[in-house]
Amino acid sequence: MVRQLSIWILIIIILSLTSIIAVSKEPIKFDEIYQYEQTKNLFDLNEVVPRKYVNWVTGQLDDNDMYSASGHIPVAATQKYTLSRCNHYAWYNSEKKFISGKRLDSLVHVTITAPPDASYLRISVTLSYKNTSMANYMVVSGSRLPKTYIPFGASIKWLRVGKDNLDFELQSNISDKSKWYRELTLPPNIYAVVGKEMNIYFYNLISDRLNNYYFDVNYDGAAKQQDERVNIIPVNTTRKDLIINLYDTYLNLTKSARTSIVVASTDAKSGQNPKCLFIGDSMTESGVYTEGLLKLFNDDAMKITLIGTNGTGVNRHEGKSGRTVNWFYGDAASPFVFNGRFNFSQYMTKNGFDGVDYVFFQLGTNDVFECSKNSEVDKVAKTNLLKLNSMITSIKAFSSDAKIGIMLAIPPSTHQDAFGNDYGTGQTQWRYKRNIHRYNKTLIDAFKSKEKNGIHLVSTNVNIDTERNMLTEDVPANSRNPMKVIRQSNSVHPAREGYYQISDTIYYFLKNI
Repeated sequence: MVRQLSIWILIIIILSLTSIIAVSKEPIKFDEIYQYEQTKNLFDLNEVVPRKYVNWVTGQLDDNDMYSASGHIPVAATQKYTLSRCNHYAWYNSEKKFISGKRLDSLVHVTITAPPDASYLRISVTLSYKNTSMANYMVVSGSRLPKTYIPFGASIKWLRVGKDNLDFELQSNISDKSKWYRELTLPPNIYAVVGKEMNIYFYNLISDRLNNYYFDVNYDGAAKQQDERVNIIPVNTTRKDLIINLYDTYLNLTKSARTSIVVASTDAKSGQNPKCLFIGDSMTESGVYTEGLLKLFNDDAMKITLIGTNGTGVNRHEGKSGRTVNWFYGDAASPFVFNGRFNFSQYMTKNGFDGVDYVFFQLGTNDVFECSKNSEVDKVAKTNLLKLNSMITSIKAFSSDAKIGIMLAIPPSTHQDAFGNDYGTGQTQWRYKRNIHRYNKTLIDAFKSKEKNGIHLVSTNVNIDTERNMLTEDVPANSRNPMKVIRQSNSVHPAREGYYQISDTIYYFLKNI
């Protein structure tokens, strides 16, 4: 089935290119076309027969709720094959007639050799079809399993047409998506406080639609895996790993990610009053998440003082709507730029600030919002990393003890309605979500090992409900139906409840770091 799908995709592409050739004024030269190739894993989860096992004496499938059996796996005579594990197996000829079999009950990798007249292999294992641990099962040719899981399928490696007139490349795997597509934007540490709610929303971790995947969470702590999130309300101070496994709709394990849930006590840092500076875009300029942060510390044994030239009263910050890393780094209007250069010490002196303990960067939304290609996002991210590191160096020159918080950009509203309301047809939710996902992954990779240098990632991307805590409006369903429906009305800015979830995340960070 996968091979047929691969062929049909190739045919459709060639037909489309033929149409292009028909209207082209100049001849287009086909340089090279590579056909599909089978991946190393021969085990097709879609052909699994649940509650059956392979009778090694008869070759038939017999009933047993403890086992699942494979379909007929094509093999080559006299060749060696290695299985993830196996309880029973049987060989069949080209007409799928039974040749021989064996009972193994092996709990580890096993290598077997096909008889001279074998064309097919069937195996059975003590795993139910619904047990997702079977999703990473492999049968491969040879005497060694790959170090990492390879999904079953076929891939079209490259399609390239016309170097001069038309330059088109396709790299596709029929049963799997490109690596960045399934990356989980899970930072290395997520901070929490005893008795307070912390969430990891699955939608926020991926670039794709939520209903294209299954999630499996492993965590030995006070948590609940729910439909859309992991809900964590710690009962004691601890540091424990949490693992999230991502499966596709065929139950193939496509990605695993690990984070540490670090929990502080409610009276942590009692009596301390650090000075904090927030540098950001319109989300910071609104003053809402900093307002929520001040409210949290009003009722806490620890206090904070906010500094900055913007804001009102004690709610101070350096938020500027529509701004980017590049603007804060080098624009003449930036409060940190003097004589064309970012100079944090001069900023502090000019504004009469005698010290700072934490500097947070809440940027990224405007930086990648208009990117229409992955390569454009990567270019922005690469440039931003250089400038962020330069700004951090300047901050550390003023105070080597100052801690840096890189706030991971929050994902957009869940629905296209919000983007349609803001931009008409100018931007799509799915494109921008991919931009933010890719940008955050770059930040995670760049800063995940910098804590010893006082540079930390703040998991603001995971703890925000982009379905329920974004701005909405009640509008008629359509011109013929006055019934009111709720539609999201702002693509990137949260409602107050969403901003306060950002406040929670920063509060947990400050109580721990």
